[in-house]
Formats: sequence, C-alpha cells, structure tokens
Amino acid sequence: MSTTSADPYEALLAFGLLQPARQRTEMLAALAEVGPAAAADLLFRHKISTMARATALRLADQGGEHRELLVELADRITARAAVMADRWASSAAVGAAVTRFAEEEGITWWTMKGFSFRPLYPAGTVRDVGDLDVLVGTVDDAWRLARRLRADGYIYLDIELPWFKRDLRTGELYGQIRLTTAERNRLSIDIHAGPYSVRHCGLMPLGRTAGGGGTPGGPVAFEDDIAAVVANAAGDRFITAKAVNDLLLSLDRAPDARYLHETLDAAGLLPFLATCLGRVTAWCELTADQAQALAALLPDVAAEPVPPVDRADPAERCEITVAHARETALRVLGLPPERADAVAASAREAYGKDHPLQVVPDAEAQPVDWAGLNNWTCVRLVPVELAAALVEPGAAAASAGRGEASALSEEMVREETGGGTLIRAIGDSFVPTVDFALPAGLVAAAARG
Repeated sequence: MSTTSADPYEALLAFGLLQPARQRTEMLAALAEVGPAAAADLLFRHKISTMARATALRLADQGGEHRELLVELADRITARAAVMADRWASSAAVGAAVTRFAEEEGITWWTMKGFSFRPLYPAGTVRDVGDLDVLVGTVDDAWRLARRLRADGYIYLDIELPWFKRDLRTGELYGQIRLTTAERNRLSIDIHAGPYSVRHCGLMPLGRTAGGGGTPGGPVAFEDDIAAVVANAAGDRFITAKAVNDLLLSLDRAPDARYLHETLDAAGLLPFLATCLGRVTAWCELTADQAQALAALLPDVAAEPVPPVDRADPAERCEITVAHARETALRVLGLPPERADAVAASAREAYGKDHPLQVVPDAEAQPVDWAGLNNWTCVRLVPVELAAALVEPGAAAASAGRGEASALSEEMVREETGGGTLIRAIGDSFVPTVDFALPAGLVAAAARG
C-alpha cells in the first residue's frame, strides 16, 4: 500500500471508529484513492473489520457514485477477515472452557483487553477479538491452565513460543504461554503470568487487580485493563483503531488518572500514553465530557513519536525500544550506567534484526545463564517436536544420559542431559534458548527419546 500522504489511511480508519472525526466525503475520497483491496487490508490490520464492514454497507445503502466501491470494500473485508470467522464464532465456547478448567484447577484468573472491553461497546456494535488474553498470578498457574488446554487440543506456536524471565527486584518468574489449535478454528489463548511484561525489560504490576480490585473469572480492574491496552500497543509500536476505540470508551468511565499514571510510569510508558491519547484526539470526535476526561488523563510529559498509520516500522520500533530499555534499566531497575548500556545493547540485538529459529553446532549455541536470569534475558522454550523438525536426517545425537534435575518452579524442571539442558513442564519437553539457536546434538538426542 502506498500513497503520498498518511491522511487517506486515517480517513479510512473512520469506517471502524466509534466516533470518527473524519466526514463521509473524506472517507469516500480515501477509499477511491487507496482502493477497496488495500483498504480492507488496512482495516483488518487495525482489527476493526466487523465494524468497518457494517459502515461500508450502511453507506452503500445510501446510494451515490461510490456505492459500487463501498460494496466491493464490504466484500473485500469479508474475504480478508474470513480467516478469523471460526475463531470469532468460538469466543463464547473458548471462554466457557477456560472458566471450567481454571475452576477445576483452583486457579484465580482474569480476562484482559478484548473480552473485558467488549461489553463496553454500544449495542449492535461488535468489537473484533484476536485471541483471549488471560492473566494469572504465577508461572505455575499458567502451566496448570496450559496443561488442561493442551489436553483439549491446543498446541504451541512456532512463531510465539512460551517464554519466561526473572524479575531482578523480587526474584519472581513471569512470562507468557500462547496456545492455539492446529486448525486455527478456535480463539488463540495468551496466558500472561505475573506482572505484565513491557517491551524489552519493563514490568508493569497490575496492583489493583492483585489487591482484589478485579473480578476473578472476569475482567481485571478497569484501570489495569487500560494500562494493558497501552502496554500492548507500546510493545508493537503500533496504535490500532481498535485500541483507540477502547481508550475512547474508557473516557466515559472517568478512569483514575493518578493510579493509571503510577502504573504506566512503573513501566516507563507515560510518554507512550500521551501518544495514544493524541491519536484519540486526532481520530475521534469527542464529547465535552470525554475531552475533559482525556485532559485529566494526559500526562505532563513529552510524547513518544507517533507511529506510522498503516503498519509498524521495525527500525523505528527498535530505536524506541532500545531507548526505553536504557531508561528502564537506569530509572526503574536502578542499574549503573555501564550495565544500562549493556541492557540497551541487548535490546538492539533482540529487536534490530530477525532471529529465525535454527539448529547450530553445539559449541555455537549460547548457553542460558540460569543463575543470572533477569528482566532482559528472555528464555524461550522450543517444544522438542518442533526443534526436531529442524534437524537434518542422520544428525549425530549427543549423549542421552541424564544428570541432575532442579526445579525452576513447581511445574518447571531443568534437567541436565549429556548434551545440554532440557526443560520439562506439564508432560512436555522443551529446548531452552535465549538467541533462537538450538544445539544440534541435544535436539537430536531429545528427539530420539
């Protein structure tokens, strides 16, 4: 998609915004300039397909010279979003299954973002959800819930592997397990464990929820939910129209600005909150009460640069994340400047280039420093079955002998083998990696049992 200005993109987003600032004439001119196919892609990327399609059909019913373009846009949106149709239809069943599994396991949990904000949308308006975001208190609760979901047909994704880190200040493990189905016919489930991870090394405790302010089995505390929406967009460095709609609706409930500022500041995200609220102001027609609530919520800080409208810019994301990592290391983690520089360098290594999952000679695989786990070292867990598919047939296996096993948590065990370290959890075996490189001998040995 290319055009000489960002304005047509912003005008197109009005198709899926709740209170768009752009008028009908601007929307139609943008559609004519960009074309229905590219417009449908943009609206899907901003996660507002269902609302945008309804708007296109409503405007088409009004007739006029753009009627055919609008009908084509609606058809293109339907085709583009078809991949999500089964997943959207499964949302109630998936939510019910997670509720049952959590109750049977005795796990306290909350929903975040999509499932929490959906009830706030006006009657007849459908907020698209990409997955079910679940918050639990510990990595062990995350694994216990994952065990039940695995038995229910869910699998690990090669593009979003389970991972964990350790907070330097508390020693607490935190992380995320993302699960989906092989057929991709049900909502994916993101299980967030512990405080909310932000960018490279930030951490955002959701204090009101942890203190009993949320609804177990239901939404996290409202201000925590807003913070999670902002933090998710900050990680992507992309502000979707869906997130703007969520923030707009939050203004109607006059959120506690002081608490929200404290929560986001703990993760170094006040500048990005200012950026998000700038998007709300630019894209939405606010009521007087909403404008007043937004003014109260706007922090007195310099905003981060505004992300592109059409898609995230990887180079920009890298630079912003590196700067955020250095600031977080200095101000939040209290590290000396030289260590903060090393943290920033590790952020540049992580975000500055692609890291394909690959098998390498054993000596070239970076070992995990188990004693030195921290907020900026992400240990990803590669299922042995996935790792084995990367090994050349006939590859030499390392010694299969087993050595000492030690518990990382109640559900995670670190097991030393003749060729390296494996992680065992909920009956599954994983090869841990911090750089997406897997030792060939260990993988071959693990694959052979």
